[in-house]
Amino acid sequence: MSEIISVRNLEKSYKENKVIKGICFSRETQIQFRLKAADILRKLGDYNQSIEQLLQAEEYMEAMKIMLELPQNMTLYSYADRIPEMVIVKNPDFAYQCFFYHYANMEFEKCRRLYEVYKTNMSEDSTFSAFRFSNIFVEDSFCINEIDIMDIEDIAKLPLKETTKALILIKDASFLYTLCRYDDALNFINQAMSCSASTSNLYINFFSFSIKSQILEDMGELNQCEALYEEMDKILRSNRYITMFNTSFYIGNTGVHLYKGREILAKVIRQFESDFYSGLNYDEKNHYNEIVKLCNAETKSILSEREIDVLMEITRGASNKEIAEHLCISLATVKSHIINIYSKLQVNNRVAVIETAKKLKIL
Repeated sequence: MSEIISVRNLEKSYKENKVIKGICFSRETQIQFRLKAADILRKLGDYNQSIEQLLQAEEYMEAMKIMLELPQNMTLYSYADRIPEMVIVKNPDFAYQCFFYHYANMEFEKCRRLYEVYKTNMSEDSTFSAFRFSNIFVEDSFCINEIDIMDIEDIAKLPLKETTKALILIKDASFLYTLCRYDDALNFINQAMSCSASTSNLYINFFSFSIKSQILEDMGELNQCEALYEEMDKILRSNRYITMFNTSFYIGNTGVHLYKGREILAKVIRQFESDFYSGLNYDEKNHYNEIVKLCNAETKSILSEREIDVLMEITRGASNKEIAEHLCISLATVKSHIINIYSKLQVNNRVAVIETAKKLKIL
C-alpha cells in the first residue's frame, strides 16, 4: 500500500510542479521521476507500466532486461517497436527473442527488416552464427541444403539465456525436419523443451509440440501426435494471447485424425462399394468420389503437374535460377509457379511449403 501511495505522490508532485505551478522540470529530473516510478511499479508486479516508464525515460537496456527476465510473458515484446534497432543489437538475447516474437505473430516484414539489421551489425558477434539463416522463414530465396546447422553441444555453449537457446534449437529442428533428418530433429526439439522447462514459455512449448507432431506424423507415430495435439489444445485454451496459432493447430489436428481414419474408411468403402454405388444419384456419386479421393490421399491434384515439378526442385534445395535451368522455363515463370504454390498451400516460405506438402502427402 505504501508503495502505491509513493507512486501517486510522485505523479502528484510531478503534475503540481510542472503544470499547476508552471515550473518546467529539466529532462534529468523528469527521468529520475520515471525511473523511481518504474522501480516501484516493478516491485508491485505491474511490468507493463514499469516498462512504459523506462521507455519514456529512454532507459532501453533496463526495459529489455525486464522483458528477458519474464520469458513466460512474451506479450511484453509488444513494446519492442519502441526500442531503437541499434540499441536492440547490443543485446543478442533480446534481438533473437524479438525476431521470433514477430515471427510468431506473423509480422514477417518486421522479421525481414530486423534480420538485415542484425546481419549488418551483429555478424561479428560470436552468437550470430546460431541465428544465421533465420530469414529463410520469411523469405524464399534460399537453398535449404546449403544451411549450416550448429551442433546441440555448440549451441549449449553460447553465452545466451536458456530461452534464446530453445528458440535457436527449434529453428534448427525445423531445418532438420525439412531435410528429413527426423531423429536429429527430434533431438533438437527435446533439447529445446529441456531448455525452456523452467520458464513455462507458451510460445516455445507450442512451437515444440507443433514441430514434434509433424515429425512424428511423418514417422507414422500417430498416437504420439494425438497426445501432443492434446497438449497444444490445453495451451490454446489457457491463454487468449496466442490465438494466432489456432489455424495451424486445427489444420494439423484434423489432418492426423483424417490420416488415422481414412484407411478404415477406405476398407469399408471397398467392401461395400458394389452394393450401394449403383443406387446413388448423380450428386451423391460425385460426393462419394470426393470421399474416395480423400481416402486415397490424391492431394496432388491441388497442384498442377508443372507446379509439382517446381515443388520437387524446391525440395531438392534448388534456387529459383536453378529451377528455371532444370525445367527449361524462364525465371519469371518459376516465380509465378512459386506464388501459385504458396497460395494453394497457404504458406509464405520454402520451409513451410515443404512441411505442408508433406502433411498433404504431395511429397
